[in-house]
Amino acid sequence: MSVWSIQLTSRKMSSEKSENENECLILKDIPGQDQTATNSIIFKQASQSPASDLLIFFGGDVQDTTEKMLQHRDHKTHARWSLDNVVSSISQANVKSHICAVKPNRMSWSTFSCYDNFVKSNDIGAPTHALDDQLRALKHLQGLVDNLERQTQL
Repeated sequence: MSVWSIQLTSRKMSSEKSENENECLILKDIPGQDQTATNSIIFKQASQSPASDLLIFFGGDVQDTTEKMLQHRDHKTHARWSLDNVVSSISQANVKSHICAVKPNRMSWSTFSCYDNFVKSNDIGAPTHALDDQLRALKHLQGLVDNLERQTQL
């Protein structure tokens, strides 16, 4: 599990509230810098303005949306730690930050989080630690943030 915080002071921030401010948006297939590599993002807008940060959370193994975790025989006992629940919890502690969780692009055996769009990994999600992955990961993250900004009008 990793959390990144990006300062958004140079970006225009919107403080409009959704109909149900407790709900997270699930944005599917947000492209990174390479428009073919996508990740889904669970997003929650800051509850207080002005928001100045975008806090980015990368979930760990087992974590998925509450809906998917409740459908899994073993993972339903851990549904309180679903990506959307964690985003909501982080949001409560960081009211002036937009919060998002990047979903892995694949879940090996419906359990292991694989972030292949960021780093090359084996069949169970363990990174290969290739040196070229560092720059690719940052470029993909920048593309996700840029496209998230466009879709959510941050």
